[in-house]
Amino acid sequence: MAGLPAATVARNAGLRPQMIDKYLKGTMPGADKAIRLAHALDVPVEWLITGETPAGRAGLIAADEADWVVVPHYRLGEFTETGKPEPIETVPLRKDWLNRNARASTGLWITDLPATLLADIGEEGDTILCRDAQVKEGEGTYLYFFDGMPIIRRFEAPKLGLSEPQPMGWEPDDPPGMRIVARVLGTIKLRPC
Repeated sequence: MAGLPAATVARNAGLRPQMIDKYLKGTMPGADKAIRLAHALDVPVEWLITGETPAGRAGLIAADEADWVVVPHYRLGEFTETGKPEPIETVPLRKDWLNRNARASTGLWITDLPATLLADIGEEGDTILCRDAQVKEGEGTYLYFFDGMPIIRRFEAPKLGLSEPQPMGWEPDDPPGMRIVARVLGTIKLRPC
């Protein structure tokens, strides 16, 4: 699901989150729901149903014809209150792949995951793909700095229609000094060219 939470995929497809859970467990969607789900995930319906890409529709163009984006790689510990440090390296990534999987190709950078209690993101030291952000852009995982230390936090919107108030994961008003730096788009495996 391109690293997206089931609730986000469901919302993008106009489906209930429970339906996504059923599909992930093996229930086959009807044609109308499969089409909506394929559009939300930007994949061919054939791939969604069979796991195979139809001939001639691989989705990625040849590497020598692809547009590439140079993404800086930073050491998180070198960030300051005034901004990012000099990158330790730059990494070329395919623009079509970024747009398909990260839904963005600008304002991106990579760093190593700090210690975190959100085990589903990855392990400490994994490389994460981030997009610049100064405010919460809705549900998602964000990289903050608080008292000079990097912190990964997840923001989940409250569930609607429930009789009891639902926690938001942390207070909607961040403590003074807590500064959003980026939205974490997911982990990424880098391989030498």
